[in-house]
Amino acid sequence: DPEALAAYECDPNRHFQYREIFNHKQMVNRSDGVVARVLINGKTVWEGTGFAENYGTETIGRAIRAIGSAATI
Repeated sequence: DPEALAAYECDPNRHFQYREIFNHKQMVNRSDGVVARVLINGKTVWEGTGFAENYGTETIGRAIRAIGSAATI
């Protein structure tokens, strides 16, 4: 939603959340109401405020891998 994104204030929605998988806190920026729907390979995986039923239970897409050597800095 372009209008919601333009009006979005990130500072009040930024916080640290402990993530078990990483064994430490991670900074997250929740932008509820900005993204109405997320599609992967033409299938909805997020709509409104939650994941679709197929998320995590159905293979929908695959990781895109880089080809060739990585860029150096």
